[in-house]
Amino acid sequence: MGTLVENCIFYGEGISGANYADSFIDVKGNGAIIRNNTAYQNGNSIIVDAFQLHEIVPGWGIDNEFSNNTLYLTEPSAYVIGAYNNASATAYQNTRSPAGNMYRGNVTVTY
Repeated sequence: MGTLVENCIFYGEGISGANYADSFIDVKGNGAIIRNNTAYQNGNSIIVDAFQLHEIVPGWGIDNEFSNNTLYLTEPSAYVIGAYNNASATAYQNTRSPAGNMYRGNVTVTY
């Protein structure tokens, strides 16, 4: 197992976009588990995805898992998970309110 982020609450206030701050979490490693978190966008249009994955170095940003997260995303264009380049993840039992974009990129949804 890599990084574990669980049972956290994230708020959109104060995320400014400085240094590309456009998500609550940006995973660049392998084997991260992001679970049981709650995030509130709070109208912050700088947030593009609640969670992002990036392959910065070849072979990294893969085999990550996102589960049982609850996202309150006020911007309809925002995604729950955005996987970029060759990054990859599995996702299950994530909830978005209101309904809207869920996943983009190499995200495998399991139930």
